[in-house]
Amino acid sequence: MIVDNEKIIPEKRRNEILKLAAAEEVLNIDMIMDRFKTSRSTIVRDLKVLEERGLVIRTFGGVRIIEGLNYSFDSSRKEQIEEKREIVKLAYKLIKNHSTIVLNSGVTTLELAKLIAKSDLQIFIVTNSLKIIDYLIINNFVNILSLGGDFYLPVYAFKGKISIESMKTLEVNTAFIGVHGIDTDIGVTLPFSEEADLITVMMERSKQRVVMADHAKFGRVSLYKVKQNIEDIDIIITDSLTEKKYIDKFTEKGVQVLIADVKR
Repeated sequence: MIVDNEKIIPEKRRNEILKLAAAEEVLNIDMIMDRFKTSRSTIVRDLKVLEERGLVIRTFGGVRIIEGLNYSFDSSRKEQIEEKREIVKLAYKLIKNHSTIVLNSGVTTLELAKLIAKSDLQIFIVTNSLKIIDYLIINNFVNILSLGGDFYLPVYAFKGKISIESMKTLEVNTAFIGVHGIDTDIGVTLPFSEEADLITVMMERSKQRVVMADHAKFGRVSLYKVKQNIEDIDIIITDSLTEKKYIDKFTEKGVQVLIADVKR
């Protein structure tokens, strides 16, 4: 579908460019110009903004997405996987029996779901992740509510208005959130607006908010910020490779930081 550039705001266009870059190994400027029917100078400005935000790397005549940002579930599942597994062990200890939790889509939240599926916990799980739902069902865990919505294949998850409206009707005990980036001043950020909007509502409808982020996520800023500020997060769980300056800053803002011990 051709996008009418006269009607699209710059941030939305940049979001669409980021999605295209996630689907292509290298994205040519001419391809982007043809897709959005806009000038080379406009696209070059957009790519410069995305590069300054640490989302893409400009190449000769094009752009490629930063390694680790590509929101293909399969391509990202091995990144810092040992750190993620140690992080979710701490997260698991926070889950109270007979409670309701919400998990967004992602590798870290899937690892947490794996621990839950193997346990004797009697809880209810709300999620937008088809990967999590599939894993739980295969392992005979059926206390699940799927948020539904538009299916986004690269991350095997549902998103959009239906997901958000469904989440608005719920009350849960704890939100366990995996993120793309977390910054001591800006907060939690995601590459796509639909994800940031959904996580915002997940946090709003939760009594306790737990962010799980390995060391590579700290200091990283993506396009879209969730509504909640750092002070609105109850607990951040990270690994021992995270720089002390980040841990100290979050602690100063009143956030409890739990650290999973990992080997370098």
